[in-house]
Amino acid sequence: MIILMVPCLSDAETIDVQIKGIDDGIKTSKGQDYMEAVFFAKREAIERAGVKIKSLTTVQDRMLNSDYIESKAEGVILPGYNILDIGYTEDGTYQVVLVGKIATAAL
Repeated sequence: MIILMVPCLSDAETIDVQIKGIDDGIKTSKGQDYMEAVFFAKREAIERAGVKIKSLTTVQDRMLNSDYIESKAEGVILPGYNILDIGYTEDGTYQVVLVGKIATAAL
């Protein structure tokens, strides 16, 4: 498996990230809120590595017919990242901070 990944990452750029992750603010359980905050931080880290946006809008008779927007983020969170657990804040959200490196892929 590692041999297959090396060619994909060989021309990748590595960037350092420090991203705050928060949950949705709806308290469920500490474990669930922590996992939501970590997922949010990972998604934000990948988006920080680079996002490609494609848009297509069609207009007919000066009226909007359709509006299509697609975004695509590509990157890999490299092993060795750390999750700093902040916990619940005054506003009731659960927060974490992800610190690590992202290998970006050519979009």
